[in-house]
Amino acid sequence: MIFQISQYLKYILKTFVSTPKINHDINRLMNVLDKIELSPHLLQRYLNLRQSLKENHRLIEVSDFGKGSRVFNSNQRKISQIAKVAGISRKNGVQLIKLVHQLQPENILEIGTSLGFGTSSLSLGNPNAEIVTLEGCPETASVAQSLFKDNGFNKINVKVGEFEKTLPEVVKQRKFDLIYFDGNHSYEATSRYIDLCRKTLTPHSVWIFDDIHWSKGMHSFWKEFKEDTAVQAAYENWNWGVVRLNTQEEEKE
Repeated sequence: MIFQISQYLKYILKTFVSTPKINHDINRLMNVLDKIELSPHLLQRYLNLRQSLKENHRLIEVSDFGKGSRVFNSNQRKISQIAKVAGISRKNGVQLIKLVHQLQPENILEIGTSLGFGTSSLSLGNPNAEIVTLEGCPETASVAQSLFKDNGFNKINVKVGEFEKTLPEVVKQRKFDLIYFDGNHSYEATSRYIDLCRKTLTPHSVWIFDDIHWSKGMHSFWKEFKEDTAVQAAYENWNWGVVRLNTQEEEKE
């Protein structure tokens, strides 16, 4: 928590005193999001699905394969409690809907389903997109699958199991226009994931990294990766790091 506070203060200071080096296409796209209004119907759909989980007090057994929770002391948790503190926030969920709507990716990969808030945002942003989402915990995956079914999200395929097993298989099967990294928030794990995901690049690939200031490891990862030769454009705010990547064909040219 001390690390997060110190990084937030640095972020605020940097925002006021300097202009970060950001490639303009990503910069323009992200800045447009705040000016876009969701239709009342779409916004209400999103709020309703969030509320449905916040009112679900069923107890489940959570298997945590990542860095663990800073809030819960037990793996037995109420769905309503998880919904309040875990997964994408309401504000970021709305932003993700807008971003996906602007990009219109056809194939999306999400690493870290949790209860399905982020996945729902991806689907609401482009209902025609084929989405593969990976979740390590069978119990939370089951909750998410019920949420998708209840809301008519028919193009979401949930893969259950440890990412080290499911991700290598998924990246063999197709390429992805957009990947949302919201799983194991550690330097080592995220580095492994991106190495596997490089083979999935399309001419329009965009990757989103959640919680880039969650820990020293994630902060270091983002600082290094945004300078990677495959990164054509990079944008960051307090919550996300967003990159547009070169395909292997573009790199050769």
